[in-house]
Amino acid sequence: MPIIEIRFIKDVVAPTPEQKRQLIERLTEDFIQICGEVTRPFVYCLISETPQMEWGISGVPMPDLAYLTGERRAKEIDNANSLMQQMAAQAQRSINGRIFSRQCRARRSSAFLQHSARAATPPMARRRSTICRWSLRRAKVG
Repeated sequence: MPIIEIRFIKDVVAPTPEQKRQLIERLTEDFIQICGEVTRPFVYCLISETPQMEWGISGVPMPDLAYLTGERRAKEIDNANSLMQQMAAQAQRSINGRIFSRQCRARRSSAFLQHSARAATPPMARRRSTICRWSLRRAKVG
C-alpha cells in the first residue's frame, strides 16, 4: 500500500483544512496518474503536524529564527557545500582514471594481439611475404 506522508511544523506552516483536503486529493491524483488507476484503493495520504521545539536542525531545536538566519547556519552550509564539492571532484577524478586505465588496457591488448599474430606466423612465411613485397616493388619500378 503506497503511503504519501506530509509533515508540517505546527504554527509555522499551517494550512487550512481546505488546503489539507486539496493536498490529499491532488497528491493522490498525481500518484495514480504516474502509477496507474489500479493503485487508487490503496493510496493512503497522511498529514501530521509537529509542534514547535519538537524538531531540530544540526542539534538546534526549531524554530530558532536567529539560528536559521545567523552566521552559524551559514557556516555549516558553506562547510557542507565545500565537502560535497571535494567529494564530487574526487569521484570525477576516479571515474576519469578508470576510463583512462581502460583505454590504456585496450591499447595494450590491441598491440599485444597484433604482436601475437605476427609472432605466430612462421619465420619462413614472414620471409616469403617480405620477399614477395620486395619483388613486387622491384617489378613496378623496373
